[in-house]
Amino acid sequence: MTSVNYTPNRQKFLDIVAEELPGLATITRKQIVEIVRVKRLGEVKWPSWLTGDNALRAGRGEFMLPTLVKRTSTKEEAPVVDSDSETVSTG
Repeated sequence: MTSVNYTPNRQKFLDIVAEELPGLATITRKQIVEIVRVKRLGEVKWPSWLTGDNALRAGRGEFMLPTLVKRTSTKEEAPVVDSDSETVSTG
């Protein structure tokens, strides 16, 4: 998998979107407003890099999210259950 390095502001926005709206491929202007100006006021700036790029436009007021995201936050992996021995491991 290719690792893409984004600016801290871009990465922060993408991390918040992944947290607030998991599995999303496109985002609407309304969803961006909700995240930037309501839920996460002051945490992240308006993503003009996303809304101003015609290559990322999916339609009127709808934008494609980059799929090659370098995850900066580390989250614990879900426990794995071995079906033969019924033991649980975390890695």
